[in-house]
Amino acid sequence: MESEIHIHPDAAKNINKRANEILSLVHEVQPVKCTENSSFKSERVICHDLDEHEYTVDYEERIDLKDAERKFIEFSFYIGGRKFCLDKDHYHLVAALSSQIISCFCNKISKKISIQLIYNWIKLNYATNYRNIIFDRYLEEEARRNIRDITCYIPIANLEIEESFFVGKHELRPLSEMVINEWAEKLSSKEKNDFSNDTASLIEDIRREWQGLAVVVCKYNSDEYHAHALAREEASKIISILAIFLREITIPNIKISLGRSEGNDFISRATSISLADNRLTIYKDFENRMTSVPYHRIDKKYINLLNDLCFEKISCLLAKEEKSLNKFQERTLASLFMYSKSAFTSEPTEKIVYTLTSLEIILLKNDSEPI
Repeated sequence: MESEIHIHPDAAKNINKRANEILSLVHEVQPVKCTENSSFKSERVICHDLDEHEYTVDYEERIDLKDAERKFIEFSFYIGGRKFCLDKDHYHLVAALSSQIISCFCNKISKKISIQLIYNWIKLNYATNYRNIIFDRYLEEEARRNIRDITCYIPIANLEIEESFFVGKHELRPLSEMVINEWAEKLSSKEKNDFSNDTASLIEDIRREWQGLAVVVCKYNSDEYHAHALAREEASKIISILAIFLREITIPNIKISLGRSEGNDFISRATSISLADNRLTIYKDFENRMTSVPYHRIDKKYINLLNDLCFEKISCLLAKEEKSLNKFQERTLASLFMYSKSAFTSEPTEKIVYTLTSLEIILLKNDSEPI
């Protein structure tokens, strides 16, 4: 189902101006003539003549061409054997336009997709030999194709639960055999020809790697990359809160899909299974490796016990929009997230620091006052 996407006229005028400014900075790169090495003749076959059909743009590799220090180098593409380029000195203009695009679509689109759209629009203008593709109309059309209702499932490593329950706005659910069978049936019933070997292989991968684990279920209306980023952050917050109450998931370095980045408040690496428009996709931020620790199980009795431990009140707090939280509620959540970090470290000193910092956040009235 297509999303109702419209850019405000004033915003459209502004982004069109910025896009055309970037377009004017794209320039043709003159080919560098190779000089013959007179020392000896090489017998290595290192190149061949390319025709225009062999010039392609792979956005995964070329859009954010970076050096070893992760600094942007250039965006380039080929049209009819001619190379065109946007230099690194102008990348800040692309980043600024990307941020404005995200704002126009109410944060329903990811930075990656927005930058892809900018570069693709540039290439289309050069490919058509005349510059008459209006940027805001192009954006609206592409946004309708990318923004959709998406359900993301974030597996939790080494954790099984007996029944579903809510944490904040999202549900913690067992990824059972029945659920996976429903996915397979839904995907195959759309059109028999569409249920390819790749889809069948994907279903089998899910059965083998994640069937039986608990998953955090998040629903969004956005592009898939943005949904994945939002889901992994929400899932990380949920697991951080659960770690305070459930000893089963307090094993050091065991969190969502086994990933934990040092020094980050929330996990930046996770596996996400997304289902949208009868299409199944798996996003992995890193190579998934199951650990040798045993699987832990949370039964109905323990789930019911959580409410006696004030879990329900914290869950309601987590469900609120950030803007609606008062100062005390903000401090409470901040202290809980900080305290939960002690559950995911095996260093006694770190445990003490995280615990004391948590107490400092919630108890001290003056932010600058020491413990």
